[in-house]
Amino acid sequence: MKSLNEQRLYELRRYLEKSGVESKLLPELLDHMASEAEELLWEGYAFEQVKQELFQEASPPTLKHLQIEHKHLLVSEASLTDIVFENRNRLYGAYVLRREYPSHVMMATVLGVIVFSMIFVLPALFHYFSV
Repeated sequence: MKSLNEQRLYELRRYLEKSGVESKLLPELLDHMASEAEELLWEGYAFEQVKQELFQEASPPTLKHLQIEHKHLLVSEASLTDIVFENRNRLYGAYVLRREYPSHVMMATVLGVIVFSMIFVLPALFHYFSV
């Protein structure tokens, strides 16, 4: 399969950036456009034709619509912690603590059940082996 060189990838990236595509969606769209371009190049089209077809297909209104859909998807997948810390500093520690809280609660619950169970099982085991 014919692959795109760095210059051609840069042209596709520049078009997406000029169209206002956000950084979260940019790699995904660039990968899709590069795959489409490689397929068309393989079929024998010139890169200029490929570029025109891709830019026509990925027009600015289409890209804007994709960004809106992508935002809705991210919001639906975002956890409450991500929503709370959306425009805040995530580096000072509270974000990490909140994000890891469910795993800490699970670990504490498992350890608590084990310790509580051992309180009842150890005396029985001690009695069983000492007789």
